[in-house]
Amino acid sequence: MRPPILAQRFRFPYARLIEKRFVSPRASAYIGNARGRDHAAPRKGKDMNTQRTRTSRRWLPILVLGLLAGLAPDLRAEDRNGTRGCSVRTLEGTYGFYRTGKGAFGGPLAGQGIVSFDGDGSWTALVSNSRDGEISLDEEFSGTYAIAPDCTGALLIDDLETERIVVVDDGKSYYALNVAGGATIYLVATRIHNGRGH
Repeated sequence: MRPPILAQRFRFPYARLIEKRFVSPRASAYIGNARGRDHAAPRKGKDMNTQRTRTSRRWLPILVLGLLAGLAPDLRAEDRNGTRGCSVRTLEGTYGFYRTGKGAFGGPLAGQGIVSFDGDGSWTALVSNSRDGEISLDEEFSGTYAIAPDCTGALLIDDLETERIVVVDDGKSYYALNVAGGATIYLVATRIHNGRGH
């Protein structure tokens, strides 16, 4: 007897792959023998109905696993496309960063430091800069921040936007561009820890 129509539809590409990866050799041999019996001439009456029921039950786990395997790539694609969304809680913990570009004074600028986000819209930073060779160490800054569902956002000081940012990799890092004071500076930050001791 041929397998049910639904089983035939999903037999490829999933059934053979699932049998190879998840079924033991002993179970695989049993399935192979069972397939041979499926194609044997069916008996009439009560035996035929019993065989149909057993065949349907035998295909059910393969169908379920096949459907799940087919849905998994879509779920991973959803995560990669960022459709889960971001919020201020996505940017939480302490980050190390470097920044470089041209300062508002007209010369080159390079800097590094740490910035901490509380997951509730406030941040503090400790920054060291070299402005055309003039060094300033451990400058302190603080302000607020906002993150949109599409993972773009802004850092503000005294309600003035100073940096436009994009959060990446579920908050593990972010990129920033200075948008205040006539400077041309970009920044890359990576999470050191998430503020919960991990």
